[in-house]
Amino acid sequence: DADYDDNDDNKVSYNPTEASNPTDDIDDKIKDAAEAILSLRNNQKLSDEIIGYLKLLWENQVIQEMFMIRNEICVPDSSQYFFQELTRVTDNEYVPNDK
Repeated sequence: DADYDDNDDNKVSYNPTEASNPTDDIDDKIKDAAEAILSLRNNQKLSDEIIGYLKLLWENQVIQEMFMIRNEICVPDSSQYFFQELTRVTDNEYVPNDK
């Protein structure tokens, strides 16, 4: 069984079979987005299409559910900031700051 439980009452119990199915509503768009992103090479410029795919995935309920257990699946906390600021940080005029 895929339940997460190490007898620590403070831990979140997660069963992937209880999560929303990523194929529920926009399954073809989600699959296309994931495939396009997986096909990227390091240091490749992000096209408007890829930026749109990243936004689509970030808004997906399953991705949000996975982010809620990020400490258990090794997703950096800073990921949320990046995705929330995606439009700004992918702008050609973007200049990093200490924010």
